[in-house]
Amino acid sequence: MIHTVLTAVTDQLNEFMRNELGQAEDMVVMNSLVDLRGDVSMLIENRVCLFLMRVEEEKVAKSGGFQSHVGSPPPMHMNLYLVFAAHFPDPNYKEALHFISLVIEFFQGKSVFDKFNTPGLSANIDRLIFEFMNQDIQEMNNMWSLIGAKYLPSVVYKVRMLTFSQSMVREEVPSIVRPAKRPHKAADVLRAGGAAALSALGRRLEEKARERGMDNADEADSGDGTPAT
Repeated sequence: MIHTVLTAVTDQLNEFMRNELGQAEDMVVMNSLVDLRGDVSMLIENRVCLFLMRVEEEKVAKSGGFQSHVGSPPPMHMNLYLVFAAHFPDPNYKEALHFISLVIEFFQGKSVFDKFNTPGLSANIDRLIFEFMNQDIQEMNNMWSLIGAKYLPSVVYKVRMLTFSQSMVREEVPSIVRPAKRPHKAADVLRAGGAAALSALGRRLEEKARERGMDNADEADSGDGTPAT
């Protein structure tokens, strides 16, 4: 369900920016800010990167008296912390500030997401409320140290709230796409090509056998005809 929230936010924000800027290009990407080596991802250059920073349980909802469920555990109510970071290398720092301003403007006009104003929202979500998070210098330092990157112009929003329960509608997540391996063993060739591969291999072997036979015949014809003793 978390992935559908971030996808819906990305789509809505891109649509807002396309209308504001009069361009067809998507400027917001949902992606990790840094790769496994700690380098800033090339996918977010000159883009606004949206990523999940933190997930926390909503304690107020948990302490309420409405979560009693006989025979099943009570639902969990979760809040998300989303970061919007603008990565526009020099000399485009001014553009970074421009796009962060657009992010703030977007959520100022649309701080509540529901199934009526956000068609792509999960069927398990009734409503999401986006709240701007203030951070002091120490909190910002801790966050960027945890991310493992240099500071970028950014804002953080708290999303309240997602409810997880056993009665949730299961959503399909696209399977992880891995590059196909090139067959290199006999067993792999059999699996990859089947009967067609065997047939082609047989034809090649026959052609090579005929070629060797013709070469042997030519060598015999070019001899002096003296029988071997």
